[in-house]
Amino acid sequence: MNGLQKIFKQTALGERPTGVEWFDAVRHRAVLTWGEMELPDTKTEDYRRFNLRAAMESVACRAEGDCSMFEPLDLEGEVVRCDNGRVADAEYSILTPPPIAEYGSLTSAIASAVLNTALAEDAVVVRVARGESRKVVLDSRFKGTKGALAVSRVLVVVEEGASLELSDVCRTEGEVVALRCREVIVGRDANVKIADVVENPEGTVIDHRYTSQAEGSSTRALFGDVSRGASRVDVVTLLNGPHAEAVCDGVYVATHGVRDIRLDVQHLAGECQSSELIKGIAAEGGRGSFAGRIYVAPDSQKTDASLLNRNIVLGTDAKIYTKPTLEIYADDVKCSHGATVGQLDPEAVYYMRQRGLSQQAAERLQLLGFAAEVVERFGGQAAERIAAAVEHKLQTL
Repeated sequence: MNGLQKIFKQTALGERPTGVEWFDAVRHRAVLTWGEMELPDTKTEDYRRFNLRAAMESVACRAEGDCSMFEPLDLEGEVVRCDNGRVADAEYSILTPPPIAEYGSLTSAIASAVLNTALAEDAVVVRVARGESRKVVLDSRFKGTKGALAVSRVLVVVEEGASLELSDVCRTEGEVVALRCREVIVGRDANVKIADVVENPEGTVIDHRYTSQAEGSSTRALFGDVSRGASRVDVVTLLNGPHAEAVCDGVYVATHGVRDIRLDVQHLAGECQSSELIKGIAAEGGRGSFAGRIYVAPDSQKTDASLLNRNIVLGTDAKIYTKPTLEIYADDVKCSHGATVGQLDPEAVYYMRQRGLSQQAAERLQLLGFAAEVVERFGGQAAERIAAAVEHKLQTL
């Protein structure tokens, strides 16, 4: 019996109960669901470069590292600290009554979400009441030795007419495996802005981000990942009501490890808009992979959607794979998609060198300009943190 099977056995047999009956019942249902599933790998998943089966088979135990040594985040907002999946403040914990009906809705077919639900021992809950406006900083800390698994779950509910600005910062220490899942439910005419910052020196981050939007709602998301460790990110957005709008931008720098990103935007109602711009840089043997889909359901007329993936590869050892797709079942739509994988522009580098810059400085400036478009149009402290991390990373290439 491997480490993951032992952890499952503990959960299924109730050897690690949370003491909250309804939450343990949801976990148990997820265990039963997982019993009918198999861990996917690169042979059974379409266009994936990250092997989920291999990552989870390396798990030996739960992460129990001391996360108190991480520096506090210097970001504006209510700070919610979560250490290896355990919420530090009971005010934000799902283990605090009453039961939350929205939790557990992902325990059907999404492998990472089912696994997360089955093994979670706590979860962050952020609820923004009708008409309210909040700014929240989620400080997710993970620490563990090789083979240690940390499970983190976040549930965000933004009610009608409310607004939320969420900065979600994931930091790891050691070769921990962080299995994360965030579920965001956006009410009618609500506004949500989310910045995801991944700082993962040597661990593995498996992340599922799910958003469900009601009529007239809007979301704007930005993610940045310049780590050396491996990461896999699934972003699923459902536009369930008319006039909903979703924007998702991202930038990553892959060196040594793997960056595997999948975006799935589903237009399930008419007159909705979506826009995605993802930029990747691979160097020093790094691997980047992007698979994006825009789905337009039947009768979702007046859809306006765009999906764009731009990439730069440095050197012969680095690789980036990209596959944007459109799946459209309505006839009155405006949809576009595109992707490029190229190298630095030699003419632009030559132009800058003519003005006194060194070869290295000219190349770095071009890369910074390439990444800046994504970050600058989002704005805010979390975006500035991403920009600083990208700049620091590029200085080491």
